[in-house]
Amino acid sequence: MVPRGLGSDIFPDALDIDGSSGIFTQNKGPGGAFRSARVKEVLWQVKLGSQLSEEEYACATALIWEYADCLALSVSEVCHVPGAVHKLSVPENASVRI
Repeated sequence: MVPRGLGSDIFPDALDIDGSSGIFTQNKGPGGAFRSARVKEVLWQVKLGSQLSEEEYACATALIWEYADCLALSVSEVCHVPGAVHKLSVPENASVRI
């Protein structure tokens, strides 16, 4: 388990390399996206609020382990899905800050 409050505000470019021992899902080695080293890196990068109880923190960590294949550490892990459409229901009177 990663201690509370640890994590990085940036993702170093040096980590955006996937070799035979890389942590990215495209390196499909044993366990693929669920490899321990990869999930630990996801946990390192995700910031969980200090206001969470121990039980909530454990649940959030368990969810990250369970759905590790849904989380990307790099844009190189995100693949185009032919035919996929994402629609946002934005009210006409909504304002957008840029």
